[in-house]
Amino acid sequence: MRTRVLTRQLADCLWFPRSIILWNVVAGEKTVALNNHDGFIDTLAFSPGGKKLASGSVDFTVRGWDVESGRQQFLLTALVMVVTFSPDGTQLASGSADCDTRVWDAETGMVISVLKGRQGVVYSVRFRCQSLVSIAIQINR
Repeated sequence: MRTRVLTRQLADCLWFPRSIILWNVVAGEKTVALNNHDGFIDTLAFSPGGKKLASGSVDFTVRGWDVESGRQQFLLTALVMVVTFSPDGTQLASGSADCDTRVWDAETGMVISVLKGRQGVVYSVRFRCQSLVSIAIQINR
């Protein structure tokens, strides 16, 4: 029986030295290291076509990367818990510790919308078709 590889690329991140490694899954080789974060990296998301990668860190930044070149495309300021791309890859959504969900333009990094009113940290955001679903978890003490 032959095993089929469903994806050719994988990204993982290290808490120290705070880098993201892109891997060629088929060859089992590192392809590029992305090293601009100053804090631990909490979240990663590939765009649907796999050409972009978004990363969020405790250094209060979200960075957009070109996967082929390894170049940083944009820098956003937010303490995020999660990032995800829209199905068409044109928007990036982030859930944050400040209880807000933000929608960004994935090319320019400009804020499109800020969804407020949550009473808990936003740990999960997903697009459903072109609609955004945001889940916040409130921890009562």
